Amino acid sequence: MNNFVVLIGFSLFSLILQTSIVPDITSSIFGALHFETFASIKINFLLIIVVFCGLQRKLLEGVVLASILGYFMDLFSPGHLGLYSFLFVIFFLMVKSISSKIYFKAEFMNVFWTFTATIVSNFSILLVYSTTDNFENFYLSFLKMLFPEAVLNALASPFIFKILKLIDLLTDKTIEDETRYI
Repeated sequence: MNNFVVLIGFSLFSLILQTSIVPDITSSIFGALHFETFASIKINFLLIIVVFCGLQRKLLEGVVLASILGYFMDLFSPGHLGLYSFLFVIFFLMVKSISSKIYFKAEFMNVFWTFTATIVSNFSILLVYSTTDNFENFYLSFLKMLFPEAVLNALASPFIFKILKLIDLLTDKTIEDETRYI
């Protein structure tokens, strides 16, 4: 339980960073490099946390975490309420079902699944917006930033995964604890 509360706190802190400081940092970095088209790219820390939960958490704990993180993302995002809650639970379940069949201990696999989840997430959001909204310029700019955002999430994922593993160690979330409740 202690681990769950700390993970929610870290996720809220990540959400605050994701919506306030990180967009300014990425826009200034890309602006200094004269890549103005990529200046509005953001790193989705919560999606990285959902991928981590899909790889490391039990089913019930992960579904609850994914839905809570999606709800918080819905609160901080413009658009359709409930979209991120639904998508985060679906992505958790996808990663959880695939992780039982494929070896995920290598960092490259974590990066790969974060990249893939970002691409699928953005396409899913684009599909929802395409059925409800009529912003043609939005779709073009969205597609331009799809791949760079996935790359940024993939590059940030090893760092976030290490922090989450450190949180697991500090809150005594061990393999023995997980197997006790099977």
